[in-house]
Amino acid sequence: MATAQFEYVCSARKSRWGTVHASVLVAMALVCLTGIGCGGGSSQQEKSGNAGLLPQIAAQSTSGISPRDTWDALFLAGDKIGYVHTQVQVGDSNGTQVIRTEAESRMRLLRANQLVQVVQRLTSVERATGDVISLACETEMEGGTRQFSGKVVGDVLKSRLTVDKTEQSSDLPWPTGTRGFFAVEQSLRRQPMRAGEHRKLRSFQPLLHQICEVELTAGDWEDVGLPSGVFRLLRIHSVQKMIDGTVAADQQLWVNPDGEVFKSYAREMSMEMYRTTREIAQNLDELPKFDLGLDVAVPVENAGSLGHATRFAEYDVVVEGSDDAASLFSHCASQSVESQGGERARITVRAIRPGDTLPGIEPASLPTPGDSQPSNLIQSDDPQIVELAGSVAVGIDDPWQIAVALERKVHEVITEKDFSQVFASAAEVAASCEGDCTEHAVLLAALCRARGIPARVAIGLIYSPAAGGFLYHMWDEVWIDGRWVALDATLGRGGIGAAHLKVTDSNLQGASAYSSILPILSLIGRLKVRVILARS
Repeated sequence: MATAQFEYVCSARKSRWGTVHASVLVAMALVCLTGIGCGGGSSQQEKSGNAGLLPQIAAQSTSGISPRDTWDALFLAGDKIGYVHTQVQVGDSNGTQVIRTEAESRMRLLRANQLVQVVQRLTSVERATGDVISLACETEMEGGTRQFSGKVVGDVLKSRLTVDKTEQSSDLPWPTGTRGFFAVEQSLRRQPMRAGEHRKLRSFQPLLHQICEVELTAGDWEDVGLPSGVFRLLRIHSVQKMIDGTVAADQQLWVNPDGEVFKSYAREMSMEMYRTTREIAQNLDELPKFDLGLDVAVPVENAGSLGHATRFAEYDVVVEGSDDAASLFSHCASQSVESQGGERARITVRAIRPGDTLPGIEPASLPTPGDSQPSNLIQSDDPQIVELAGSVAVGIDDPWQIAVALERKVHEVITEKDFSQVFASAAEVAASCEGDCTEHAVLLAALCRARGIPARVAIGLIYSPAAGGFLYHMWDEVWIDGRWVALDATLGRGGIGAAHLKVTDSNLQGASAYSSILPILSLIGRLKVRVILARS
């Protein structure tokens, strides 16, 4: 497809930006972080005459955790997209009571009119005290399978992450008192909260593979309508933050007197989960209507002639409900951000190239070793990638010329714009020549690193004239002459203009490959953009 056609097919509901990729990961992260595998003790609802509407639950064990088999239905923007099946077993191992929890989530997501299926399996083995013995997380997506496993040895989690047959082992700090994937649910079951109570704990989060601080604040008891009836439940506000303060999940839980979560809700894209029966949970006859590629476009006022040839632009942005909208966007060489108070910020974007002199340029963040090294997602040492990287700009030493040639090469070799791909690794993309914006970004980063050029990905938004707004997107930044300069292999234009809004960046090493998506959570469904000035 010619470049001009490639860029503007959105009007035919075939977005070629690959922008939804971040949204798919956001949906996955929300599933992982919003009470996956919620289970409970004997049910107040069954005692009050609703037996048969919910699964029978065994009596409480002495640890406060009982064997059970539960099902939850999962909704996104009102569409039923899947379910979560959780099984808890309580047994004995060498005289020690052990709790084994397994949860499987299955999701079907519509993405640029293509159906994407995501399956995730979590396993957590703990002592009756809640101390973690081992953890495992397996995620199956169209882009391949990712497997994480870890075993707690003293104050260390000895972990292994496998992506596309590439393994990476690491020892992660494990502070005393850190719990596993199901920390919130188990805490609530062991000791149900009271109205007005505040509680803190630490949990290890799947997908992110990081420890999060969790704050639970109980509100009041409410009558909550569920498909199986109306129940008296305690509303609990749950906020999970990573060590650096980034919010991983902000949600509401509704819990019965036994500490069993019957409903959870996250504002981002209205993600909801309800306790139900197996038959109802597994009923996925209707395809979702909400499209993660086409229904999350950010509206733009006064767009005028804004496009990829735009060299300078000023934007007024509003993030509804934010205390500091300016903090949600990156301040860097090409983009300055000025707070206008609370929800509002002024963003100035300049197209930059090596050698450009720019007033008030932000001091560059120096490359880290991770910007040059291979990783599970960016296998710059893969033989096929090394060969592909060496096939262009032969005999050229100038890093910018090499990077631009590699950008053009990626734009040419990814011939199949496949939206069913979900964060495939660079090696997978080199082999399949398929994908969307994230596949373009990881492959270009790998090729640049293979040629000795530090590279990372940028995550944010791109303006689409056909969509009439900004769409979520991923591109690249390469280190040239003491500054980070952007490239976008999805477009293949030899750099970017001022129609990109950067939120964050990442070298996609280890857990940052997924946690880098989290800042997008603060924008989905809340962002509005107005163009103040745009010029070429």
